[in-house]
Amino acid sequence: MTKEPLEHDLFETRITLRLPAPLRDALAKGAQVSSRSMNGEIVFRLEQFEFLTEQLVEALALLEKREEALFSDRVALRKITEEREKMAEITADLIGTFNKSKRELVEALRKTQDEVKALKQERESLLAISETSKASLAFMQGMEEMILAVAGADEGRLGRIVDALAARVAKAKADREPTKGKRQLDLDD
Repeated sequence: MTKEPLEHDLFETRITLRLPAPLRDALAKGAQVSSRSMNGEIVFRLEQFEFLTEQLVEALALLEKREEALFSDRVALRKITEEREKMAEITADLIGTFNKSKRELVEALRKTQDEVKALKQERESLLAISETSKASLAFMQGMEEMILAVAGADEGRLGRIVDALAARVAKAKADREPTKGKRQLDLDD
């Protein structure tokens, strides 16, 4: 024959417990302060222990998640620091390249200015030669007309040609040396 459990046995179980004297005294004192029975104090503390254990497990899980997040943040921060260092190197290289290019550009501009000066001087020389050539051509045309006039023995025409030739030579000299006359005027003042 089996003994059927009583209704209160379904919810509670009776156990015999041996406790060290100091722990028994602490439980008795706690029970008296909180107005509980010795049994009620033990159950209360076990429930508190279970609750605190659950809280501790949750706190440890949260702490682990925060540590993982912190580790991820550290990895990200390390990557950001590495990227900043790379950017600093690239920036330094670009500045160096820019300064080098700037120096090369300045040097090229100086050379170009020198070449432009040389071309201006050459142009002025060519213009002076051109003026001399014009004067020579005018003189030769005048000589040709004079020869033709002499050949035709036209004295009036010959005089006009000599006068025109002298005027052309004087004009050519004046065109070739425009500053010489100006300097003489400055000296006269």
